[in-house]
Amino acid sequence: MPTPSDPCAMLAGLYDALNRHDLDTFVEGFAEDFVDHGDDPPTIGRAAGRAHLAVFLSAFPDLQTSLDQVIVSADRQTLASRTTTTGTHTGDLMGVRPTNRQISVPAVDMCRMSSDGLIAERWGGLDTYALLKQLGVLGAPTAQPAASGAA
Repeated sequence: MPTPSDPCAMLAGLYDALNRHDLDTFVEGFAEDFVDHGDDPPTIGRAAGRAHLAVFLSAFPDLQTSLDQVIVSADRQTLASRTTTTGTHTGDLMGVRPTNRQISVPAVDMCRMSSDGLIAERWGGLDTYALLKQLGVLGAPTAQPAASGAA
């Protein structure tokens, strides 16, 4: 399958599947050897990506993600998107027990398309600081006065 003629519609379809929590359909848009560089260490493979998302959905069973903006490179091989993910934290996530807090977290992603029209690589992801702050795990940073060279 060639690169989609309408990458924006392709991404919209993927996010529609994610919002229905249909992970099987969602990951069909990714190459089998997909690499998510936004994870540490990187998530490699369609199945691993699906498992990663399943953990997030179990922590936020009402998760929804809006596709706020899409930018497509001239050669249609690179897509950038800006999204907002919302949900209620009712399950364990990254060692954080459920807080029952609602989140609204921005994300920025960049994807490289494979020659067969699937997402081959992804960089970016959710604003983890905003996520942890909204869950109450992190407080606001305290301002420290700048060190002065004057004595």
